[in-house]
Amino acid sequence: MESRTEYSEGVTVNLTPELPPRLIKNLDFKITGGRVRFTWQNSGDFDVWFKEIVDAKKVQIQPNTTFELDKIDELLGNGLVFRRAESSDQICEFDLTSDLMKIAVISATHSLGIVNEIVSIADIEPCEIDADKTKITANQLKLVLKTLPKNIYMIHYKVSNEDADEFYATVEDAKERHLNRIYATKYEHDTSITQAHLPQKKLYITVIGEYKLSDGSTAYSEPSTIFLNNRPRAEISYWLEWGMSGLFTKTPQAKNCKLIIESKADFVPRLFLACRKDGLTNIDLKNSVTKVLEEIPEHRKGLPSGHLEIFLSDEIWDEVLSGANIKLLTLPEDERYFFMKAVKPETLTVPKK
Repeated sequence: MESRTEYSEGVTVNLTPELPPRLIKNLDFKITGGRVRFTWQNSGDFDVWFKEIVDAKKVQIQPNTTFELDKIDELLGNGLVFRRAESSDQICEFDLTSDLMKIAVISATHSLGIVNEIVSIADIEPCEIDADKTKITANQLKLVLKTLPKNIYMIHYKVSNEDADEFYATVEDAKERHLNRIYATKYEHDTSITQAHLPQKKLYITVIGEYKLSDGSTAYSEPSTIFLNNRPRAEISYWLEWGMSGLFTKTPQAKNCKLIIESKADFVPRLFLACRKDGLTNIDLKNSVTKVLEEIPEHRKGLPSGHLEIFLSDEIWDEVLSGANIKLLTLPEDERYFFMKAVKPETLTVPKK
């Protein structure tokens, strides 16, 4: 039997090698209430894995090194992969399983991976300033925290004034021991931090907590900040000018009234021209019997030339008793920064109608 060879038609196949994943950009994370929230900037078509590092000593690969994904446990240990996201998601969050964790953030394609970063995550309670209890009295600061956090070891703090290059401190400042600091045990005993001889300027206060964790490592809270104004109370002067009647003897009338305000302050807050519905003198914005006659918006750059004139509508006085007392008031939170001075007290009574 004669043998022969036959050939099939040829097949051409184009093979494209798998592109390695890229490092993600601007990786960041924040911890709130036992959950971690990662964010990043999309940099390609690949997945992002979050793998727990159980034992850092067993990690056999450095960040920015490509590896085969089937060797992930061999190179990074047998910790769980908590989440897988797509790079285009640009966000991923999940619950933490302990108060201190190390997580490898991995860019992954079908079979390749690259470690972006191995981050240490400490689930620490915030170290926050209590804005209601933190006060300046007799030129002495009393700095109070909302609570004393668990595991806190030291409290770093800084009081800067308006002449400083940087108003608020950073975690790096705390790490480099550039700030004032006290042990948490001393704060617990004193229940506050005090600082005397403050400059009479705008003050910018920062608090950062330092924590000792179960494995002996150190963590820092995000800075907590507050602004306090320790400048002397700025004076705001005011009076009223009423329309007059009579040819020879001028008598004030409850019409054609003008409010004049003067102040050299570089900022003037919201002001309220007010009286009581019953005409009495103890005028308080929080009192239901107080009637606001005119509201003056804040002037962030101070009054033009330190002077402001406001013409008041005649209708304002229709429901105000003759003889009622008038005052210019600030909001309660502005009272410690501004002093209201009635320059011509005799003008602050509504004339007879």
